[in-house]
Amino acid sequence: MAGILGRSDSLIISTMRGETTDPDCPSLTFRTDCRATACSYRETETGVSGTIRLRDFEIVSSTRGGLVLTKNGITLGEGGTDNGEAYGAWMLHSTFAVQSARVTIDETSHDLSARYALAGGDLTGSPPTAPVRTAGAARGLQRVVKWYNDSA
Repeated sequence: MAGILGRSDSLIISTMRGETTDPDCPSLTFRTDCRATACSYRETETGVSGTIRLRDFEIVSSTRGGLVLTKNGITLGEGGTDNGEAYGAWMLHSTFAVQSARVTIDETSHDLSARYALAGGDLTGSPPTAPVRTAGAARGLQRVVKWYNDSA
């Protein structure tokens, strides 16, 4: 896994959707724009924005889960910690996942539960020159989830 991260040239993160425990802001939608190994995000109502870079990701050991299904040489796994759940796969040059995360929002006592999809790795041989649109990745990941459900 560390080898894939070290030679990665692409990161794609879908729109992130979530719910909060804040009654003034019960739901959030973060739109993303990804280029090479970084994705900028902006919340559509509040304007909160930032950047997620591939180097910001940590490989965290799962406290539960395991291998779910192998088909066409790709093994789909599931994993989870107290802070979230994920379904995805590591392949020879890349990874993909559909994830949920639970975090406390900085500077407040409110919790955020969010869902998103991501893909990354040594995908293109060189960084893309044009913006990568995440809608295609999200549709692709939806097909993976459908494939998994149909095969189970």
